[in-house]
Amino acid sequence: MLELAEQTGLSELIDEQVDLPSIRVKSEAVNPAGKRTSIIAAMMCGADSIDDSNVLRAGSTPRVLDEVYAPSTLGSFCASSPSGTPTSSPR
Repeated sequence: MLELAEQTGLSELIDEQVDLPSIRVKSEAVNPAGKRTSIIAAMMCGADSIDDSNVLRAGSTPRVLDEVYAPSTLGSFCASSPSGTPTSSPR
């Protein structure tokens, strides 16, 4: 499923359609599309928390996605976004 999503342009779509106006920590702003794609891919694999995104680091996922990020990197990315923390609920 992840390979199909990438072949159909998931990363590009995310990069075009999802806008986070500012990131508080400059290092977290590096490759935001890749980090967003990793979060969505993890959810597609059944992850329901940032820690569960570790599922992407197993098997052959790295050959499907350009980059696979550690849960701590994805958590920092979410926490640095203006929308809140990884545990914040929708408003």
